[in-house]
Amino acid sequence: MAEKIEAKKPKHRIVKQVETVREQVEKNRQAPPKKRGIVRLTLYYISLPFRIVGRGIKKVGRYIVPGYFKKSWEELKQVTWPTGRDTFKLTIAVIIFSILFGLMVTVVDFGLDKVFRKVLID
Repeated sequence: MAEKIEAKKPKHRIVKQVETVREQVEKNRQAPPKKRGIVRLTLYYISLPFRIVGRGIKKVGRYIVPGYFKKSWEELKQVTWPTGRDTFKLTIAVIIFSILFGLMVTVVDFGLDKVFRKVLID
């Protein structure tokens, strides 16, 4: 009977211990540094001045750019944009509507042209 009770005990999950920051630093110290190819090194050193200037512009831009543009950009980030399929469907709907509206305007224009020619010329 004791065997049945032990068999029914729920299994406990084994919790993996999280590495401390110190352990992560030691682990990273032991890892060999990544080797960069000649192309990557060249691009890195060519782009360095541009990155430095870009950081400076970013810091100065915080004070130059009006709050309106910052808030507008934040609002654009919150927008839920339609999927590609929805965009395709809506584009087709606009094209069909434009064609039908153009045909309707053409028919009305043709009809009014005939009516005014008959009224004014006759």
